[in-house]
Order: sequence, then C-alpha cells, then structure tokens
Amino acid sequence: MDQRGTLRTAASYALAYVLWAVSVAASGVVGLLVQSALVQMVTVTVLSAASDQRTALYANLGIRAGDAWSYMLIGLILVGVLVFLEYWYRTGVPSGRLLPRFLLVTTIEVGALLLAHGAYFVVAKLAGVMPWRGVYIPAFELVAVALCVYLYRLQVRQTAKR
Repeated sequence: MDQRGTLRTAASYALAYVLWAVSVAASGVVGLLVQSALVQMVTVTVLSAASDQRTALYANLGIRAGDAWSYMLIGLILVGVLVFLEYWYRTGVPSGRLLPRFLLVTTIEVGALLLAHGAYFVVAKLAGVMPWRGVYIPAFELVAVALCVYLYRLQVRQTAKR
C-alpha cells in the first residue's frame, strides 16, 4: 500500500474513533435525559393520584430510590454501548459504511429522546401541569429524527452506488 493510501486509512480510523467518542457521549446524555423524563413522568402520574400525604410520602420515597438505582442501569447500558459502537464503527471503515452507521446511531438516539419527551409531554398535559408550549421540544426532536432518517437514507444510497 502506498503512503497516500496508508494516510487515508489512518485518517478514516481516526474519524471512526472521533465519531465513536461523540456517539458514546451523546448516548450518555440521551440516557440521562430519558431517565429524567421517565422519573418526571412517574412523579406526575403517581403524585397526582396520591390520595393523602402518607401515600404521597411513600410514593416519593419509591420514586427517589428508583431514580438513584437508574444511574447504575444507565452506566451498565453505557458500557455495552461503548464496546459495541467501537466494534461497529471500526468494522465500518473498511466497508465504507462508517457515516451511515453513525447516522443510524444518531437517529436512534434522537428517536429515544423523542419518545421519552413525547410521552412526558402527554402525561404532564393530561395531569394539567404542562402548557402547550411544552410541545416545542418533542416537535424539534421530530424534525431532527426526520432529518437524520433522510441523511441516513441518502448515505445508504450513495454507499450502495460505490
């Protein structure tokens, strides 16, 4: 292999590891945001249904315990994501599928945000604690998912033509 090919291959692997770091960091942020939305959703649902202060207190303690344990679960999932994405991105370099794989992971991450924030908006709106302007976040995420899906499909077509 000539020097130019070696340099191009090294640059491709360097890009793979940069995208891997970005995806792992984004997965951590997405995990925390999804966890936050789920805890808020459970809090709104349970505390609005609590009949007295004692029930509300025990519900609050249960929610706080679940909140604390969820960080361990996020960490375990993040370790799996870290290992899998390193392998998946590294093996995507020789086949020329690095960018489509990155876009697919990004689409899944933004889609998870959309589902969590959309569900939280519906629950909070039904409980009467969310104004209609709260729909802006899920709407923005819907646009971002559509853009990611479009870019992914475009990249898959271009990769197939090569």
